[in-house]
Amino acid sequence: MQYHVLSKAHIDHIRAIARELGNDWYYHEISSHARCGKLRSRAERHVWIHFMVSKDRFLLSAGLDRNFYNYGEHQLISVALGRKPGAIAAEIRSRLLPGLTDTIAKAHAWRARTAATNERNGWLQNLLCKLCNSLYSRVNAGQLFEYLPPGGPRFAVNESSNRAGGYDLTLNNLTLDDVVRIAAVVCQGQQGKTDETS
Repeated sequence: MQYHVLSKAHIDHIRAIARELGNDWYYHEISSHARCGKLRSRAERHVWIHFMVSKDRFLLSAGLDRNFYNYGEHQLISVALGRKPGAIAAEIRSRLLPGLTDTIAKAHAWRARTAATNERNGWLQNLLCKLCNSLYSRVNAGQLFEYLPPGGPRFAVNESSNRAGGYDLTLNNLTLDDVVRIAAVVCQGQQGKTDETS
């Protein structure tokens, strides 16, 4: 499917739709994507509606920011480009946004359950950022923390895949001495646990 670059008339139309939706909605410019317009909600600030144009139709999708909740499905509808802003706003209210109600409720419940974990992860990220050279440090959605200097050891930290509150540490580019030191720390720690339980 081919999408068209949004013209000023398209953007003005989208802004008018936002006004019809009410004060909670506003047009959010995406400077990096000339084929997509976006509305955002002030009430639920992680909710968005995308507008794209194909032939004579607006293709609309709605969802939540991935960094807020990454498990919901996007809702999709299409409407005729020539319809009045009020009519398109009514379609959004009746056909597009109701599909997000359950996802928004799940997102808030999930974030409440994971608040303590998120706080601990944030503390760890801040600590690692202070310990490591900021030029080579990264914090993003894919990893809790990555340290990628041009030479020497590199590492990445993630939440443990078993969700038991631990962390996975991936190490690369180690010397023999690095491996021996790390193995000694891990094995001594494990030996101490064995001694406690025996």
